[in-house]
Parts: sequence; structure tokens; C-alpha cells
Amino acid sequence: MKVFNDNTSLPKYLKNHSRVMELVLIAFWCVIFPMISAVCCTLGGQRPIFKSLSYVAYREDHMPIILFYGFLFLAGFILAMKMCLDAGQYSKQLRILFLGLSFISAAILTAGISVPWLEVEGELAEKYDRLRQIHNTVAMVGFIMFFVTETLFFLTTLYRNPKQGMISVGMLAYVLISSLFMIKDANLKGIIERPYPVSSIAQIHVFCSLGFTMTIQYFLMRLMPNNRIAVSETA
Repeated sequence: MKVFNDNTSLPKYLKNHSRVMELVLIAFWCVIFPMISAVCCTLGGQRPIFKSLSYVAYREDHMPIILFYGFLFLAGFILAMKMCLDAGQYSKQLRILFLGLSFISAAILTAGISVPWLEVEGELAEKYDRLRQIHNTVAMVGFIMFFVTETLFFLTTLYRNPKQGMISVGMLAYVLISSLFMIKDANLKGIIERPYPVSSIAQIHVFCSLGFTMTIQYFLMRLMPNNRIAVSETA
């Protein structure tokens, strides 16, 4: 399987409108998405540390806003991935692979969020307890899949340009370590007898970290040369 194209040409949208696309990418991941994330955290009466996004959607009845927020993340991540792949001169096979993994991750996360996350009493309590477990498990797999997709993509930069690859490894370490820290120390502490898996603050941190590092990666693709193409052209 080819990793890169045989030339350094860019798609027309990057060649003719690169500044516009870069401004859109920066504005989305550095301003718009963090602001909407903050709004989602503050919805309802509970403090952000005491609730997950699922709690906001199902218990505080803000499902349309959370669905819109999820759609924004998916659209922003896929846009950043496509711009990185095109700017990095990746082959058609690799573009299909990583965009495909992005859509699969989105499908898994959407499936998890779609399972009702409610607490009820009486005869249906056990049923909804199982549904919450399914919701938490599948949604967590979706989160992990996005990180795995980004990890695999970032590791290819070691082959593209070793210096870029080292920066990519550093960004991956930041996302992983900071996310684990947030999940551990910014966990939900609202209801002791039924603790929830992760707080909205930790969830939003993961979303923003993935998007922010993808944005940085795009500019690394533009600024740092593809050593593999240069070698093949010299030969």
C-alpha cells in the first residue's frame, strides 16, 4: 500500500483557498467549539463536575443541544483529518483508511449515545441499569476509537518526517496523559451510591484536545517537508 502521492501538489480547495480553510479550522477548534463546550457544561442546575454529557441530554432534557454538539465535533474532526491528509500528500488508500476510521468512530459513538441513559425505579430499574451500562460501554469505545484513529495517523508522520513525528508523539502523550488525569481527578462526584463514569469536564477536555492537536498537525503538514516524496523525486 502506498503511503504518499508521487508529487507535492495540493487539492484545489487548499491551493486556491488555503487561508480561508485555515481560518475556518482555527476559528472552529480554538474559539467556536470551546465556547459551545462551555455552554454545554453549564446547562441545567448541576455543576459540570457532577454530571456527564449524557446526564445533560437525558436527565436535564437537553438532547437537541447535545446532539448538535456531537455533530459539530464529528464534522470538525473529519474536516481536520481531511485537511491533514491532503496537506500531507497522503495516498488515496491512506485517505480512505483514516477517513473511514473516523466515520466508524463516529458511528460507534453515536450508537452509544443513542442508547437511553435514564434512572428509573420499580420493575424497569434493572432494564434501564443494563441500558446505562451499554450506553457507557459503547460510548467509551467510540471515544477510544477516535483516539486510536488519531494515534495511528500521527504515527505515520514518523515516516513522513522524523522531526514532525517526534512532535506528534509529544502531542499524543499530552492527549493521553491529560485525559487520564481528567478522567481520574475530574470524575463525577455528585451521587455517591450511583457514581457515573466520567464528568462533562473530562469528556469535553478529550473532545477539545483531539481537535486542537489535529489543528496543530495540519500546520505541521504545511510547514514541514515530506521527506519521502523528496527522496523519491531525487532518485
